[in-house]
Amino acid sequence: MIIYKKYRLISALSIIMVLLFSSCASQSNMSKEAPKSEASISEQSSIGFMDDKAQSTNDIERVEKNSSQSAFEGRKIIKSGEISLETKEFDKTVDAIISKTNFIGGYVESSNVTGRGVNQKGDLLNRRARFSLRVPDREFEDFILDINTIGSVTNSITRGNDITSQYFDTEARVKTLSIQEERLLEILQKAEKVEDIIQLEKELSRIRYEIESLTGTLKKWDNLVNYSTLEVSVYEVQEVTEVRENSQGLIARMRDGFRRSIKAVMDMFKGLLIFIASLVPFTIIILPLGLFAFYILKYLKGKGNKSNKINKE
Repeated sequence: MIIYKKYRLISALSIIMVLLFSSCASQSNMSKEAPKSEASISEQSSIGFMDDKAQSTNDIERVEKNSSQSAFEGRKIIKSGEISLETKEFDKTVDAIISKTNFIGGYVESSNVTGRGVNQKGDLLNRRARFSLRVPDREFEDFILDINTIGSVTNSITRGNDITSQYFDTEARVKTLSIQEERLLEILQKAEKVEDIIQLEKELSRIRYEIESLTGTLKKWDNLVNYSTLEVSVYEVQEVTEVRENSQGLIARMRDGFRRSIKAVMDMFKGLLIFIASLVPFTIIILPLGLFAFYILKYLKGKGNKSNKINKE
């Protein structure tokens, strides 16, 4: 019995010791976690305060970041070109150019057509036309290929001006100025002094003027990017200029030289015939006058001889 009682007493003391140790450990953990929670709350409060303080700066940085990212989404390229055509069917070619331009959604910005005439030498002058066409950017290359099929191309030039960097820089500047305008309007509503109001309105006028100027530049660039410019010159000819590849062989070059010589001789005879034909009207007028003058002089000379003979006798 005594041993049993001692065993119960030892068991009870052991349970009490375990409970006390557990209680102390939990209090120690709570005391360690409490400073951490307070530090976390303090840190969050300080971060929130700093975010509120730098709101304006973050807005501007966000605008510039978004603008720089959008620069990679699409290039801003101003395309332009020039084409010179020769044609025997002037009216048909001009109508085809205008109809093709209207069909793809473009338009004629300017046109100049020179009619027939005669130069000082009496040669007949052929007609000429020059068009400034605005073509949708997506149709620019295909439109040039179509134009090449309606005449003999003697000259073709295409250009591309990449304004991507300038465009997005200007766009970011406009957004930044708009944010500044909103901030100034908020300050203006709270201003009480006349001097402050005048200064704020002056600054607002400057910012608004700059926004309008930059916005106009962006609209101009949009128009030039969306509608490419193509200058087309059309020349009416009696014989289309043949575009030959450079001949490498000796026989081929001799053949071309012989053909050019024959053509030059024929042109010379044509020029001689034209010169003779142009003298016919003068011959018809000058020949009778010359004969009349010849007989008058002969008559006067004969009369003079008779007078000399009479005087001698």
